[in-house]
Amino acid sequence: MMRFVPTLLIAAVTLVTPAAAQQRARVNPKLEQYQREAIQDVEARAQLTQQMVDQIFSFGELGFQEFETSKYLVGLL
Repeated sequence: MMRFVPTLLIAAVTLVTPAAAQQRARVNPKLEQYQREAIQDVEARAQLTQQMVDQIFSFGELGFQEFETSKYLVGLL
């Protein structure tokens, strides 16, 4: 009998967890809209971000004297 207690405990936790997750899944529609907008904004800037990364890593400055990198980033801001 004692051998089955851990198995029953694991089974109970496994069955209760999805039900609790479903209750928390109901979110505010306005929050979902904000999340969609944030995802769209991030995806819209994906190409610019990749170009910035490529440009920054192309400088290859030595000894952490990142003069060109600083100039490039200040120009973007």
